Amino acid sequence: MIEQEILSFLKSNAEFFISKILKQHWKESKYSYINLPRPDYGLMLVLKGSVTFVTEKEILTASAGNFVFLPKNSRYEAAFVNETDDYLVSFDSSTSSLLLDAPVKLMQNTPFSCVEIFSELISENYFETGSNLKIKGLFYMLLDSVANNTEYETNGHRRLVNRVCELLREHNERPMGEIAKECSVSESGLRSIFKQELGITPTQYRTSIKIRQAEYLLEATDMSVAEIAEQLGFFDAAYFCKVFKEQMGVTPKQYSQNKKI
Repeated sequence: MIEQEILSFLKSNAEFFISKILKQHWKESKYSYINLPRPDYGLMLVLKGSVTFVTEKEILTASAGNFVFLPKNSRYEAAFVNETDDYLVSFDSSTSSLLLDAPVKLMQNTPFSCVEIFSELISENYFETGSNLKIKGLFYMLLDSVANNTEYETNGHRRLVNRVCELLREHNERPMGEIAKECSVSESGLRSIFKQELGITPTQYRTSIKIRQAEYLLEATDMSVAEIAEQLGFFDAAYFCKVFKEQMGVTPKQYSQNKKI
């Protein structure tokens, strides 16, 4: 996973050099690294509002509480919606490199401990009350906090998705709202995390389970296509046949004939 590459980079023994520490305020603004790539790495914490990063391949939107990693040599345009505030620290390394071509969201809900370190780093730099050594120490504390909390959030997401998959296998028709409630997460949050981790939606995963069940019933029983469609909760036999062919490349009848030859 890309997040693991970033974590290894941030937790490496490389020496990092700070180039900029900023607290920024934007109002319907944008900047671009499309023609000239980003010259250094960046860590951005969105405090208020939102920013959309647009690359040649994808669009990433970060809102208040999100923590974003900005890769060196990446090309993107950043558009700030309404009034947006953020913390940004830009840095480089002479002994380590990371080849990524687009910004990556590391944390959805940045914990207060991480925000506090970033805030202190901004204050020490802005008011020039701290020594260079203290600023560098706070920066390394920030890297450590970002790495540890990202790892915790990522592992938490994996545990959540594993639990959701388990519940879907046990109760295929159970509403996603109920599953989300049992997992102590919002339904929209659950769907977002599920797609992020597995690359498919919970609905697509649920459908794949039904198709596996349909395969078994077609092979092991004499049930008709209509009976299987009804048992598995499809709207009708025609829709079941359509979904089955999309996933298996053949109709249920063709699959059954091939397996029983």
